[in-house]
Amino acid sequence: MFYITCLFLVLSGCNGWVGSRSQPTLSASAENRLRSTNPNFQDPAYPSSSSSSSSSSSSSSSSSTTVHRHRRARIPILSYHNDWVCINKPPGITVHRSKDTPRHERVLTTSVKRQLGRKVFPVHRLDHRTSGALLLSFDSKTAGVLHDCAIRRGAKQYIALLRDNDNDGRCSLVLCEPLTGRTHQIRRHAREINHPIIGDSQHGDSRINRYWREQRSLGRLALHCWTLDFALERNCKELEEHHIVAPLPDDLRKPLEMFVPHIWKTATNMQPELLMDVYDEREGSHGRHYRNKRTSSTTILDEMA
Repeated sequence: MFYITCLFLVLSGCNGWVGSRSQPTLSASAENRLRSTNPNFQDPAYPSSSSSSSSSSSSSSSSSTTVHRHRRARIPILSYHNDWVCINKPPGITVHRSKDTPRHERVLTTSVKRQLGRKVFPVHRLDHRTSGALLLSFDSKTAGVLHDCAIRRGAKQYIALLRDNDNDGRCSLVLCEPLTGRTHQIRRHAREINHPIIGDSQHGDSRINRYWREQRSLGRLALHCWTLDFALERNCKELEEHHIVAPLPDDLRKPLEMFVPHIWKTATNMQPELLMDVYDEREGSHGRHYRNKRTSSTTILDEMA
């Protein structure tokens, strides 16, 4: 039995973007974010919801992560609130330390704690080599609330690049929605249907992986948690909707743009949020929603009590 849903219909044989949304829609907030992070976005199929205002100035373009010598790269913040934060996890880092984690190896929870100055609790996990949207809370009780609202009742969508067959390097770009949270769920099911994820050293094809690594500059697992959609209850009456997009990092996006441009163009026409550049919402040590002092506002736990 399969526990993932591939939401797409092959458009160009076995070498194309796979999808089912023939009439995609874009919320106002998503469109504003897309236009602010990608000023050149002018697709006539997605006109601006406002009057034909000029695109955002270059100063409002996304702030990319810069790696300095003797300084660790920042973890991009996608959404920051008083009780929780959503980050854009880079590939190649473990979420939290376990008995099997080498002592010298950096883990995500420690890096985020140092970056924000607050202890964090993972609401869910992403594999070591998977990138994308990851929820963290600032206390254990909120982690439980978010796990129920966002992980059990919400929706997660992943972008995956799959090998098409055993004979060549052709591929399909697929949008996957897990139905359960089993370990390596998408990776295992991709292997079972004989279309493993490119770059998967455990469940994939080593020959194809080597080809993409050496010839197409893709040296990572081609799996990315792209969106999170969930609702948080407020005062036991209202629901606050959250739609969080984790833009694809350059190490995944650039090989798609350069080596399979027809697939990338089809995908971005169907899902224009794929054009969003990597951004970091945080300003200073804390996010814009963080409250340093106690106010009359209440937290998620207070509101759900």
